[in-house]
Amino acid sequence: MPNAEHADRSMYDLVPIGHVRSPLVDRRHAPKQGNEGAPEARLVFDARYRDGLRDLVAGAEILVLT
Repeated sequence: MPNAEHADRSMYDLVPIGHVRSPLVDRRHAPKQGNEGAPEARLVFDARYRDGLRDLVAGAEILVLT
């Protein structure tokens, strides 16, 4: 039986739909914040999700879990 404290929480599966492409290869050389001189990075999405991403445009705000 679930813990009563967490009984009202829904469960979600996280499924990666892409990855971040960046020239950074060592976490020790990465800035803590993007405005500290981070190199440009790109989101690369799996082609299977193309239809669901059709309306995503440059500059749109999205939440990315990395």
